[in-house]
Amino acid sequence: MNWYQNLYFGKTAEKKKDTIIKQIEAGENRMFTYLITLAQTPVNQMEILTPAYYKNQAGRNEEPLILGVARGWNEAQEVVRVIVEDVYTKTGNAQVRQYFEGK
Repeated sequence: MNWYQNLYFGKTAEKKKDTIIKQIEAGENRMFTYLITLAQTPVNQMEILTPAYYKNQAGRNEEPLILGVARGWNEAQEVVRVIVEDVYTKTGNAQVRQYFEGK
């Protein structure tokens, strides 16, 4: 799996981050867990995926960079907001893909 070095976590996911990552890497089903990744198409910047969908997609293509982990859909949306806000603060624009691909 292609994890970003400074992974973003939602508040709930942060509490069990090591366990969640180990279970995802082992292929275990993590109910209500979402991965925030760079989108596989250039039209979008990020996608919110279940770990199972990520593994399925990764098997067909290059593994997209995982930027964050969240527990629950609302938390996943919040992690996306934090990522965009962080990129904007650092660069003055919201070009998330350019920021992470340039690193």
